[in-house]
Amino acid sequence: DDVISYLDDIIQIHKSYDIFRNSKTKLKFPLSKTHKMEMYDGLPENYLSLTVTCEKPKIKDKFKNIKDEIIPIVLSNEKVIDLTKMPHLLVAGQTGSGKSVFLNTACLSVITSRNSKNCKLALIDPKRVEFSLYDGIEHLWAPIATKVDDMAELLTKLVDEMDNRYDLLKSKRVKNLGSYNKEVEEKLPYIMVVIDELADLMMISDKT
Repeated sequence: DDVISYLDDIIQIHKSYDIFRNSKTKLKFPLSKTHKMEMYDGLPENYLSLTVTCEKPKIKDKFKNIKDEIIPIVLSNEKVIDLTKMPHLLVAGQTGSGKSVFLNTACLSVITSRNSKNCKLALIDPKRVEFSLYDGIEHLWAPIATKVDDMAELLTKLVDEMDNRYDLLKSKRVKNLGSYNKEVEEKLPYIMVVIDELADLMMISDKT
């Protein structure tokens, strides 16, 4: 496969980005190759030279044999965490510390390692832009909630689903979804709930 990159993405860190930002040039180059680009608008101070090297991603063997009953979150080439073993996470930090990066990493880890029958996503996005990338994908358990009423409705449905699943687990005398799915033919998917800006949502809920 080829790797496709847009010029805007590559030169956005350059000090003369404004000169080139309207370019719609699309770059296409094979994996494991190095390419050099030169851009020049006639002004010496605006000369831009870029060398792009693309290599195949290195996937660790342990990532290739992840069991169906876990939800993997890839943190690096060396580290993967299992969300089923730490099901409640609060991601905190100052602005620019990487909170959104982690949340998107978690979503993409599920999307790329699990099909929509194994795991679903329930996303709450008060800012309306953080999870818009995932709008319409098969992994969504419900439409992305961006309005207060939609958020309340989604959370209510999730609580009802949780109560229903507790009854199902009780009927099979098991304690978790992985054990339940081993006992039945019609397996239930995991549901990963991701709430962006939880503090803002809590303040809104107090007022409404």
